[in-house]
Amino acid sequence: MPPGAVFVVVGIVLRSAEGVGWAMGNTTTLALLPYLYPSHVGLLSGLLLGFEGLGYSIAPPIGSLFASEGDYHVPFWMVGGIIIILSPLVLLLVK
Repeated sequence: MPPGAVFVVVGIVLRSAEGVGWAMGNTTTLALLPYLYPSHVGLLSGLLLGFEGLGYSIAPPIGSLFASEGDYHVPFWMVGGIIIILSPLVLLLVK
């Protein structure tokens, strides 16, 4: 890792890019709900945002449990493995 100020600047730039990407994806998802499911907008918005909040709530304790049992990299390897396993399922289910 680069030392000091370089690390801070790179971290801020990358975190900003991540925030922009998340905002674009979340805005697009919420904007498409009325178009795709006009009669279930409230239910689907509630489910989407509820599960998002659930993920934000339970991810840190689960990640720290994996990190304490293994090492710092274990949560990242677990998430990567889950994404690799579930990606074909998503491709099959999306029309």
